[in-house]
Amino acid sequence: MSLRKGELSRAFTYIEPGPVILLTASTGAKDYVMTLSWSMVMDFLPHICISTGAWNETFGAIMDSKECCICIPTVDMIGEVVGGVGMTHSSECDKFKRFKLKREKAELVSAPLLSDCQACLECKLERYIEDEGLLILRCVQLWENPDKREAHIFHAVGDGHFIEDGPIHDLRQDMAEKIPGGSERGLTDSPRTERYRDLITQSKSLIDGIPDTVSALANLTALIKEKFPEFFWVGFYLVKGDSLILGPFQGTAACFRIGKGKGVCGTAWAENRTMIVDDVTDFPGHIACSTLSKSEIVVPVRQKGQVVAVLDIDSTQKKAFGEQDGHGLEQLSEIITTSFK
Repeated sequence: MSLRKGELSRAFTYIEPGPVILLTASTGAKDYVMTLSWSMVMDFLPHICISTGAWNETFGAIMDSKECCICIPTVDMIGEVVGGVGMTHSSECDKFKRFKLKREKAELVSAPLLSDCQACLECKLERYIEDEGLLILRCVQLWENPDKREAHIFHAVGDGHFIEDGPIHDLRQDMAEKIPGGSERGLTDSPRTERYRDLITQSKSLIDGIPDTVSALANLTALIKEKFPEFFWVGFYLVKGDSLILGPFQGTAACFRIGKGKGVCGTAWAENRTMIVDDVTDFPGHIACSTLSKSEIVVPVRQKGQVVAVLDIDSTQKKAFGEQDGHGLEQLSEIITTSFK
């Protein structure tokens, strides 16, 4: 279907600029906090533009103190952020106490930091553009929460719906010349060897005592995705007769049945070996469950030398998997075999 005209009143819902934030300020006598969804980074320094006005009590505290903190909540806080802070005035109650917002003292501004957020930016007000209700802020100090480094943030569509951030796609190599030095957040900077070591250790205790194969595999799939958020698709195919049948997975909808020797999964089963494919378009007979998949690794799970399942992992990047991944996932497959009853 081609494009068709829509109502102009919802045009803004397609270009909501940034994540939902918590904005804090202080007059010295009282701390303020509000929920805000209209914000935009303006440059690498960074300068940040927010849109608000006198109808918000926090705005008055910012104008008085000429400073504030921008705090980035994660999706586990969405209830308190949207239905709580976002629907309550500071004059009605102590919002920090009512919604259990943990405060910490900032270093360069009077506004409080919120320690449960993914990050907090101490900011100074540089300019107020009154006609448009725009505040131009300069970030003077960044605080990061290592426990929430890879937690998802969320965005307001503008019509009451909110969108959670999805998978992490690493395109740093493709745009290296445009990335400013020092900006790398290290979303997946733990060495893979360390992450595989943690995965193996946690997997053993995670499935110990679980009597049901599907339940154990579902937990393992979630754990792999947690440790490697850059993986696009993670799941198991179980050997049933002469086919592989889709088991627990995390990712987009997938093929239900794969024949022995068909595609990467079927070939790994037939040849009883780990398959690493740098570019799935170069693999003869590749089964394209999703056009987003660019590379793939498939590891057999064996019992008494016979393949009983395969672990299938896809990436949106070419050449995403190597010998290190093969070694780590083969270790995992030896643990997984205990789940098959």
